Order: sequence, then structure tokens, then C-alpha cells
Amino acid sequence: MRPLRIALPPIILVALLCAAASATGAQRPSDVGGRKLTAVTVVDGITCAPTGRAYAYFFASGRLKACPLARDTVLFGQSLPQQTWVEFTIEGRLRHTWLPHDVVLSGRLCKGEGYKKWSVLFHPSGALALCFLPNETVIDGVPCQRGTFWNELRGGGKTGAFFHENGRLQRCQVSRSFALNGQQVEKWDVVQLDANGRRVSP
Repeated sequence: MRPLRIALPPIILVALLCAAASATGAQRPSDVGGRKLTAVTVVDGITCAPTGRAYAYFFASGRLKACPLARDTVLFGQSLPQQTWVEFTIEGRLRHTWLPHDVVLSGRLCKGEGYKKWSVLFHPSGALALCFLPNETVIDGVPCQRGTFWNELRGGGKTGAFFHENGRLQRCQVSRSFALNGQQVEKWDVVQLDANGRRVSP
């Protein structure tokens, strides 16, 4: 079952990143080039590690799009460990990462298992926008489902936890039945909240 577990998160990532690209006007794939890094390389102030069989990516302008970090690095207020794969927008903002292990970002423990596995997305400010939770976690009163291969299958690929830029929960799939503001919510339901913590979905 290990190969299946590795395959699913990139599929989820593609859908998320396509939506993000549409919203932000990210460059087309033809405007991006890739090459393997065989030694530690500094690009745009980022110290990139050798990429092994993978490729670092660069925009047509030569600016860095994606590479693995060669050392622990703080970017846009987020402490990212060595071997985190980071992706930037063409303007140089942090957009996406793959974590080598579980890491606390914006006060939330986010799941990490390496390159092209569990995705993390960020707001333009660097605040956490999406991650998968390694454990069932109560966030702003909502018991959120953890990210696992089987939960993704059973839950329809909706186990990612989304956050507003102020750090409040935006939406997640719930891990157990509970009452929210006097209304019953069932396991696998998706709860959506506004930036003030009020429910905005039925």
C-alpha cells in the first residue's frame, strides 16, 4: 500500500495549485525551466540543497521557483527545516512547501513526509493557508480530521485544514460528530467558518 499512499497527495496538490495559479496569475509551465542541482547553491538569497533525481525550478527571468532547503531557514515568518522543498511566486513570495517531517507553522502542527507528499500552502503574507494535520485536532472548537491516505479516500479528498490569514480556522472536515452553535455536525461533514469564527456553511 505504500506506493498508493505516496501517489495521492500530489493529485490533491495539483488541484489546489491549479486553483491558486488561476487566482494569482502564476506563470505558465512553458515559462519555467528545471535543472538538477549537484551542489549547495544560493539563488535569490535561498540556500538550496542538491536535488538528487529531482529538479529545482526557475522562472524565465532566472528567479527561483522551487528547490529543497540546504539548512534550517526562516521565510516570511515561518521556521522551515532543512530539506523542506519550497516554492515561490514569480514575485518571490512563499507559496507552497513539502515538509520533511511534521512542523509547527503559524502555531499549527502540519504533516510532513517529504517531497511530493503532503502539501502546505501559504497566504501572500506568509501566514499558513492550508496543511494536513498529523493528528485529529480541535481548532476553534471544531474537531478536524487528520490527513491519512484512507481518510482522503473515505472523506472524498477533503481532509486538508484551511486557515484565514489571521490564523483562524477557515474550513476542515470534522473527525467526529459534535454540536456547533446548537447544530449537530456529523463526522466527515465539512465545516466552514468566517474570519471571526462564525459558521458560514450549512
